[in-house]
Amino acid sequence: MLRELGSLWGVDAATLGLAEPCQALRSRQLRCFRSATGSLALLRQLDRPVLLLLHGVDGQTRRARLLALGSQQAVLQAGDQALSLPLDRLASAWRGEFVTLWRPPAAYADLLQPGASGPAVDALAQGLAAVRHEPSPPGGQRLSGPLARQLAAFQVSQSLRPDGIAGPTTFMQLNRLQGVAEPRLAPTVQER
Repeated sequence: MLRELGSLWGVDAATLGLAEPCQALRSRQLRCFRSATGSLALLRQLDRPVLLLLHGVDGQTRRARLLALGSQQAVLQAGDQALSLPLDRLASAWRGEFVTLWRPPAAYADLLQPGASGPAVDALAQGLAAVRHEPSPPGGQRLSGPLARQLAAFQVSQSLRPDGIAGPTTFMQLNRLQGVAEPRLAPTVQER
């Protein structure tokens, strides 16, 4: 099913071959983001298709792709079937485990820690300036001082942990707020 997520990003599943999908997607400038402690609030915030790991009453686990998330219903794709579930039913089967894809900035290798510098830090500084409608800062930024404070303020404003570390959720939120063309959840769910 991770290959299906890749197709939403324009990656032909056949081109991934037999390799582990997350590793193969790196060559397409995509990364996997996995969480074992997700929440419905986080899924709403990320606003992107995710694969959920669901636990059935029979003890079996199944994967389903989240297509839409409303205030009372979620729409999931399981195999060839789309189904609408009340959120309480989803919550009884889902324990917070999910995976999604995201596109990191150029030269992003890992979490940007305080004091880091380089092209990924420059991309972070430019993204933060863009969402504040400020001029783009010059290159050669360091994740300290004013930039560290801007990052922490952005994280607070997005209900992210203000740890001063720029990782996947920070960049996913920056991309969303800048209007970067990425797959999104369906805009509405018909509620009953």
